[in-house]
Amino acid sequence: MASVELKTTETPETPETPECLDHKAEVDGVLLDVKTTETGRRPRKKAARFRKIPRSPVDDKENKGARLAGGGRQRTTSVSSVASGRSQRRGGKPSRRRTASEASAMSETSETSPMRKLRDHVMELFEKRGLNLLNSYIKNRMELAKFENTTGFLERCDSLRIVPNKYRLSNTRIKNTKHVIQTLDRFSFNLMFADLKYNRKRRLQVSKLLAEKNEKMRDIFGEELVAEILQVAGEAFNRRFNRIRDQQAKIFESLLKEYKITEEEKAEGEERLRRMEERERSRLEKRGQEKQSAGKGDNDEEAASPVKEAAPRGDDDNNKTRKNNAPPAGEAADGAGAPAKAAESAE
Repeated sequence: MASVELKTTETPETPETPECLDHKAEVDGVLLDVKTTETGRRPRKKAARFRKIPRSPVDDKENKGARLAGGGRQRTTSVSSVASGRSQRRGGKPSRRRTASEASAMSETSETSPMRKLRDHVMELFEKRGLNLLNSYIKNRMELAKFENTTGFLERCDSLRIVPNKYRLSNTRIKNTKHVIQTLDRFSFNLMFADLKYNRKRRLQVSKLLAEKNEKMRDIFGEELVAEILQVAGEAFNRRFNRIRDQQAKIFESLLKEYKITEEEKAEGEERLRRMEERERSRLEKRGQEKQSAGKGDNDEEAASPVKEAAPRGDDDNNKTRKNNAPPAGEAADGAGAPAKAAESAE
C-alpha cells in the first residue's frame, strides 16, 4: 500500500492581546477585536439605566381578545367605556373625571368652610380684583402640593430605576419580540424622566409665582388679612399634600413588591437619591451666584462709565447771543468788500 504523507501546516501566531478591557486595540498597525485577559470573553455591555419592566404573559401576546370566525380577534372593552358610549348615543355629554385640584376646590366651597368665608370677606372689601388675586394664590398653592409630591415620587423611582404603571408603553398590534420589549422599556423610562423634568420646572415656577403674589397681597390686603389667608391656605395645602403623598406611597410600595427590590437595593437607591439632591442643590446655588455676579458686574460698569459734564449755562447764553447778533453770510461779505470799492474809486 502506498503511504500517504500528511503535511503539517504551522498555525499562525496570534498577536498578544494587550492587558486592557477595550473591545478593539491596534496591534502591529492592524485593528483587532480583543477579548479580556481575565475571562477570555468580550466585556459585557454597560448596564441599562432602567430595570426590565415586569410584564405578564398576557402583555407579551401579539393581540388580546377571543378569536372570531374570520380569524381575527375580538377587541375587549371595559364597562365604563360601554356606559359612556350609551350616554353619548342618548344625547348626554361624556362623563369627565374631576382633577384633584377641582375636587379640593369644590370641597372648600361649602357655606361653613373657612375658605368660603374668607372669599366672601375679600369680595366685600376689595371686590373682583382682590377675589381674583386670592383665587389665583390658592390655585397655585394646590398646584404646588401636586408638583412637590410628584417630583419626590418620580425621583425615588428614578433612583431605583423603576417605572410606574402609567408610564409603561405597550403595543398589542405587533409581535412583542425581545428587542421590541427592550425598546418599549427604554422609552417608558424616558417618558417618566421627561415628566420628572416637567414637574421640577413647574415646581420652581409656581414657587416664584407664590412669592410674587404674596408681596402683592401684602400691598393690597394688609398684614392682618394676609396672615389669615396664609393660615387658611396652608391648612388646605397640607390636606391635599398629605392625601397625594399617601396615594403615591401606596403605589411606591406596590412597585417595590412588583420589582422585588431588596433592602440592599433600597439602601443604594436612597444613597443615590441623596447624591442627586446634593447635586441639584449645588447646581441651583451656583446658578444663583452667577446671576448675582452678573448683576454686580453690570452695576460696576454703570458706575465706572464716564458721565458727561454739563456745559456752564452762561457760555451757552453767550454763544446764543453771538449767533443771533451775527449778520447773515451774504451781508458779511458785502461789508467786507465795501472799503476795497471805496479805495478803487478814490484812485
